[in-house]
Amino acid sequence: MKNEDLKLLVQIAKSKIDKDDETFEQIEMFVVSKHGADVFDNIKDEIIEHIERRKLIKEKNKRFWMLISNPQKWGDDIPEYAFNETILNLNDEEIIQWSINKNTDISLQMKEGERGIIKVSEDKRTIQQRTDENENIVPLVESGIYGIFEIVKDDENFVTFEDEYGDFYVNIKVIDNFYKKSKQISKQQAVEILGEDIFNSMQSRSIERKQFEAIESVVK
Repeated sequence: MKNEDLKLLVQIAKSKIDKDDETFEQIEMFVVSKHGADVFDNIKDEIIEHIERRKLIKEKNKRFWMLISNPQKWGDDIPEYAFNETILNLNDEEIIQWSINKNTDISLQMKEGERGIIKVSEDKRTIQQRTDENENIVPLVESGIYGIFEIVKDDENFVTFEDEYGDFYVNIKVIDNFYKKSKQISKQQAVEILGEDIFNSMQSRSIERKQFEAIESVVK
């Protein structure tokens, strides 16, 4: 294959990687099926270099987030007293649809693979709201940081979505549950790391990389 044809093939491959998010294996299959293994060997190094450069750019531009959890408003189908057990059992085996309210800007910015922290707001549940079906009273939970999540795609390949009422949700998996390890970060410590304005935010929002890493390091 002529040099100019190889250059064109490399550009096509890079376009597939950038626009369609194709993997090295998919590019290899595409090139080999059309032009043979020898042609792929001639452009393989450029493809690997492009993929690695793209990974570095994505990592540099990655955002970090804080999602809010209100013990009184976990979900319509979960009673208030069940909040403690629900937050305790969050894990990376199931996709959770987490409300980000009507924040269109955030829903457009969130990307698969980005991570963030889960903040539990002040627990204002009444004794009645904390009384379970067996008349046991579950304790109040302290406000603080309760875990780390990662943004994922659902079965329909969506990261975020809007429901029929105009509310937005993001699909996440909880990859580190501080509460389950009894290592949740207190409000005081979280404020020292994030600042009062960020910690006291009533809505989900972005945080800085260094703030996320500071939270992460506390638990490690």
